[in-house]
Amino acid sequence: GAGWSRPAPPRRQEVGRLFAGVWSGTAIITGGTADAGTLWFAPLVATADPSARPRISDAAIAVAPHGAVLGIGAIDLAVDAGGSTVREIRHRIAERFGMPDDDARGLVDRLLHRQPPPAVVIDRVDCADDPDALIDELVVPLAAQARRRGIRLVLGFTGRPPADLP
Repeated sequence: GAGWSRPAPPRRQEVGRLFAGVWSGTAIITGGTADAGTLWFAPLVATADPSARPRISDAAIAVAPHGAVLGIGAIDLAVDAGGSTVREIRHRIAERFGMPDDDARGLVDRLLHRQPPPAVVIDRVDCADDPDALIDELVVPLAAQARRRGIRLVLGFTGRPPADLP
């Protein structure tokens, strides 16, 4: 409506609270690796993703600044979309959740009905092999239903996200 503006993107402590709480919906992080103010995002997410955490040394976690490490399992899946095709991203999501990878619509429907609802991060959405296809096939359908279905979805963009993103 009139006077509505997009809220400021969340910062490290706010993202940490998002994954520690019971919220649902979609949060957007902008700036990505091109912005020194958001260089914290990828390592923060990697510390919580069960599949990424083993690749991070204990020493790196021990010296991380306060608020820079999330509890393991706070995020069910983190995907770096940079350079990846929609099919590769779909496959990664399907594999992580043990779902068939038949098509985007079916995968989105299974994620939306998954119990318990997942916490998913897709970073560098706009750096995917075909960002428009990724946004149309996966991001928009998930974002549109995330709050209603109890999903915690965090989307990272290196630039500005689409203005019509739900």
